[in-house]
Amino acid sequence: MTSGEVFEEFNSFGVRDNGPRNRCIVGAGLKMYLSYRETIDWLESIKDHAAGFGDVGVYVLPTFPALGEAQKMLAGTRVLYGAQDTFWEVRGPFTGEVSPLILQELGCTFVEVGHSERRTMFCETDEWVRRKTNAVLSQGLIPIICIGETAKQSSDLAIELILQQLHEALGGSSINNKAAHSGAVVIAYEPAWAIGAVKSAPVDHIEPVIAAINEELRNLWNGSSAVLYGGSVTSSQVGELMQTGIDGLFIGRASLNIDHFCEIIMSVASCDN
Repeated sequence: MTSGEVFEEFNSFGVRDNGPRNRCIVGAGLKMYLSYRETIDWLESIKDHAAGFGDVGVYVLPTFPALGEAQKMLAGTRVLYGAQDTFWEVRGPFTGEVSPLILQELGCTFVEVGHSERRTMFCETDEWVRRKTNAVLSQGLIPIICIGETAKQSSDLAIELILQQLHEALGGSSINNKAAHSGAVVIAYEPAWAIGAVKSAPVDHIEPVIAAINEELRNLWNGSSAVLYGGSVTSSQVGELMQTGIDGLFIGRASLNIDHFCEIIMSVASCDN
């Protein structure tokens, strides 16, 4: 798929171009919770449910070894897929890394970069996130750039930190120079302190952060974008979360239960009507 085709697919998927959202998006990051066989079973289940998702755009990020199966199993459905990480070089002596070129050949639409687990457990820096973002864009893929504060703090302090992360990921690069670039990006706001918590971050914390991200995107980015929230989302919270200005949700561990994940999707669909 060419970058133009990916961009078209992304627009039809429900992403706004500096205006009101077209459709909502719900994504599943499966992390490393499932075995290979369990991942295939999960993909089979989401395929069976896909026809009922209405206008909600749905994507899944399975583990690397399952991407080939995702390509076959999700063909013909409206469920898109991608990878949980990549390296910033296309070829070379980088043992154990996965090239964005290979992800493109496997039919991925999205590549996640900068997740808080990568930043903390694997010491990934803002520079690494920027280089990976550039590599993803160079292959016509769409980065899902994760940003968020580590410790619970005021919205003002969180905004200061995440805007710095956003600038590092999208600013100062020839690939995403605002005057020249018209690709698509997804920004996932995931406060690390809310991941794995009993419930999501409070709405009055999320709302000003999302507004700040959207305002900064208008300054930094010339193409399509979507801003998602992730962090301990349950189906009962979807209604209030969708009132914060987000374009959708990025679900982690809660997506492992396929029935609960589908319930979240349908809750988002009802909010968008």
